[in-house]
Amino acid sequence: MERKWWYTRGLQAPLFFVVLCFAQQVLAEPVSRGSAQKEKADTVSTRPPASVKAAAAKKGKSRTVTKASRKSSTRGTAKRHKRTVMAKARAKSPGRRGGTRKAIASSKKRIPPTVSLNRSETLFPMDEGPESAFLYSPERAPFVAQVNGEQLPYRINSVFAFPAEQGTLKISDPRTNSVYLLQSALDVTQTGPNTWSWHAPRKAGVYTIQILHPNWGATIMVNVFVLVPASRLQRGYLNGYRIGHYPNFALKQLPMYTPPRGFIEVTRENENVLVSPHFRLRQFLCKQKGGYPKYLALDQRLLSALEFILEKVNKSGHHARTFAIMSGYRTPHYNRAIGNSTTHSRHLWGDAADIFIDESPRDGEMDDLNRDGVVNFRDAAVLHDIVDDLFQPRFYRLSATSFTPDLTGGLAPYRGTAAHGPFVHIDVRGIYTRWGR
Repeated sequence: MERKWWYTRGLQAPLFFVVLCFAQQVLAEPVSRGSAQKEKADTVSTRPPASVKAAAAKKGKSRTVTKASRKSSTRGTAKRHKRTVMAKARAKSPGRRGGTRKAIASSKKRIPPTVSLNRSETLFPMDEGPESAFLYSPERAPFVAQVNGEQLPYRINSVFAFPAEQGTLKISDPRTNSVYLLQSALDVTQTGPNTWSWHAPRKAGVYTIQILHPNWGATIMVNVFVLVPASRLQRGYLNGYRIGHYPNFALKQLPMYTPPRGFIEVTRENENVLVSPHFRLRQFLCKQKGGYPKYLALDQRLLSALEFILEKVNKSGHHARTFAIMSGYRTPHYNRAIGNSTTHSRHLWGDAADIFIDESPRDGEMDDLNRDGVVNFRDAAVLHDIVDDLFQPRFYRLSATSFTPDLTGGLAPYRGTAAHGPFVHIDVRGIYTRWGR
């Protein structure tokens, strides 16, 4: 039976549309793939390679290139771009293992064990910048280290030794796998895990030991001051610098009045050395006239006390980079020349300092600490009370779990005169003494 024409046309039309759609999809796939490759190449690099430019110029400035050359140049550009991005990422992320090793290696090469390690321009710029930009940090030691059995409380510490004297350095770390590195200008020998012995040179000067934790980059620096023995004094002079004479007998036979056994030699090259994080060697020099070298006695306990007091002062709201030291060490000659009748001032032994806060403005006098518009004895009393609170026995009980220096000594506020403003005297003589109130 013959089918109607409309029945045949009805079956052919849907079949025709199916074939047409399939053919369109097959033909469109190479076009879309080529467009995607071109878009990717344009994203990686919009500048055609030099070889393509030369070929185009040779063919009459034609802008067409072969598919193979475009694909090759695109891959090469993409690889170079990827290597550049990865290199920049490694340089910006020191936390990665490779970056850490590189940083430590470069620091070891860049920071030799010399006196320049202790200058503020390389570590703690405490003397520069306006007060508004100042942010105090106590610079406590990031790990526990000891020299000759004494704990090093800060990132910068000072140790005093005599020529050819031996010393020990030990790192206390509960992690047995922690290994520390040591850089030193001294003769150092490792005697055990994180333990070293060192020998002081025979020549007076400042010699630096730097302790480095290689995994997290924390450092502690130790300035070893090799002293000039007091036995080299000749008729009250040491290398042309007048010291004077100490009493022949210790007052009341107390050990603290025994004459100093040695003196720090101060030169133009080392006077700016940081003896602690916020104090420099020059701040403790005697005010007497004379050229270099100069000499002074300095007690390590005084440095620890000043740093501890400075931390408390900043916590009390009185911002200070350091203390202005009106009088540190005094030679017996200078002490008598300025009219002091006593021959047993603690300044002669290098464990006393007359201090005040001079930050806003820096004019050589005490700041208005109580903010009453005038600078007088009441401002010295503010500083005195802060220090006196640290001397109280109850404070030691509260701080038994952390490092606390020995603050037992003398304390007194002083009024201003025509020659100077108000200040506070502190010393670490080892005997609790108060006066002036």
